Formats: sequence, C-alpha cells, structure tokens
Amino acid sequence: MHKFIEIPIYALDKSTLRVRYEKYVDTLRREVFPDIIEETFQRCLEIETYPKRVWEYNHIVGYVVIGYEFGDISFKLYLPTPQKQRYMWRTSKKTFLYDVHSNGTHFRVNESMCNEDIQYEIADMLDSIIKEQVPKKYYVDRQAFDNINSKIDYLKIINEVDNK
Repeated sequence: MHKFIEIPIYALDKSTLRVRYEKYVDTLRREVFPDIIEETFQRCLEIETYPKRVWEYNHIVGYVVIGYEFGDISFKLYLPTPQKQRYMWRTSKKTFLYDVHSNGTHFRVNESMCNEDIQYEIADMLDSIIKEQVPKKYYVDRQAFDNINSKIDYLKIINEVDNK
C-alpha cells in the first residue's frame, strides 16, 4: 500500500486526560505529599507524571492508515486485539496493535472521478469507519487529516504510483 496519511486514535481526548491528571495531582497533594514545600512537590510531580500526562503520541490505542493500492483507496484500521475493557492512563504496559481486517473499507478510483470526488469519498469513508468500527470510548484525532485533505492532489499521487 502506498500510504497517504496515518490518523491516530487516542484512548482519551485531551480534556479528559487533563481532568484525570488534575485529579491525580490533587490526590498526590492531599494523600501522598501533604506536607512538602511547593518546589519539591513540583519536582516529584514532574517525575511521577511524565510522560503519562503528555497527550500527543502517548495514549495512542490505534490508528487508521489511508493509502492507495491496486486501483483502490484503502483504509486499514489498527486496534488492540483483544479489545481492552478499561484503559489505564498511568500504566507502563505496552499494548500491541493489529490490523483488524475490516471489510468494505476501500473504494475504486475510476477515470471519471476528479480530485474533489476522491477527497469527498475519503472523508466520507473515514467518517463511516469512525462511526461503525472505532469503539465510542476512543478519540480519533483527525485534525491533521481535516487540515490537509482538501489540499492533497490524490490523482497526481495515484498517477505517479501507477506509472512506477
């Protein structure tokens, strides 16, 4: 597959992680370090919560790959297998992601399609995958995709791949 873009799927959205982090900080302050000075507490907090408090690229539980192969725009969905029932935001355990081999997540590019048609179909298929196949508790970070989809010349890329 010739990849166009990979879209991360996070266990938590940014604001939910922030709420969990703030709650954890409050618990540390009250129960674990109630009598230490603020400077020392901040150092302990830095050690105890980094990188778990950093949202980007630290809470990925899957991703969607969009690409081109054999005349089709294809989508591959990677998620943990088996599905996790509960996400532990402070764990150091690694969860492995696998292609779930979802059916029907591709469409044929035909000669009558213009670039805008392809852009629309890709966005529509992505919406469908998010709605029907990504667990509701997860957050699909499609910001980068939404920012660049209308600017990508898919036909040019497809023609270059086909002519190799």
